[in-house]
Amino acid sequence: MALRRTDRDKPVEGSGLSRCLPSTARVEDERTAMALSDDHEIESLRAYLAQVNDPSVNPPVADARRAQAQYGTTVPLPAGIERTCVTLGSVPTERLSPDNTAQRAFLLLHSGGYSAGTAADHAALAAHLALTSDATGYVPEYRRAPEDPFPAALDDAMDAYRGLLQGGLPSNKIVVAGDSAGGGMAVAVAQQAGAWGLPKPAGIYVGRPHPDQRLLRRAWTVRPNAQPHFSAGSGWHVPQRCRPPMPDGIPCVWGLR
Repeated sequence: MALRRTDRDKPVEGSGLSRCLPSTARVEDERTAMALSDDHEIESLRAYLAQVNDPSVNPPVADARRAQAQYGTTVPLPAGIERTCVTLGSVPTERLSPDNTAQRAFLLLHSGGYSAGTAADHAALAAHLALTSDATGYVPEYRRAPEDPFPAALDDAMDAYRGLLQGGLPSNKIVVAGDSAGGGMAVAVAQQAGAWGLPKPAGIYVGRPHPDQRLLRRAWTVRPNAQPHFSAGSGWHVPQRCRPPMPDGIPCVWGLR
């Protein structure tokens, strides 16, 4: 039954804010609600930024670099590994090779949030992976932010991958690996290979990777406690240009712990 104007404009008892206010009052109500919502979001953002800028929560870059170097470089290399410095493309790189002549290789991109970490503090990890997989490991010293912002790190990773190919290794004998930020870059290297006119690698091996900064993939909901620092409710966000889509047709070993 059609409502008369007097019925439509009559407040509904017990509803708090009326669903049947005259149009002018209803607009004012909506504006008030939007203002309250905006105020809440602004205060939440201020609280988040205060935490981000708190040195006890997120240390300065120099401190983060020092801490990662201290624990990474103190791990001894396993026996049976030859460690040399080489250049892949134009990128200085640590080369970790088993005693035997390995016929395959992996490119290991180190962690550090794109601003910390070095090839040296991932040498021991690369050495253990090299022994386990019977492959030669390469850890490029890619450029880091803030001195060299995006896409410098990814450009160096692509340059190192191209250097392996130019050295005579076929793509089906190369795996791109990485942990944390390096895991995200490993995915990006595989995804970008075609755009650079390069064949895609044989596979990706990643640990605690950050390839989907929107936090939309099933890993965040299937194993919500696997990433204590970055969760769907953490508010952590990286701009759209830093979000590499998952590459098609490449085997990916995804190591969420």
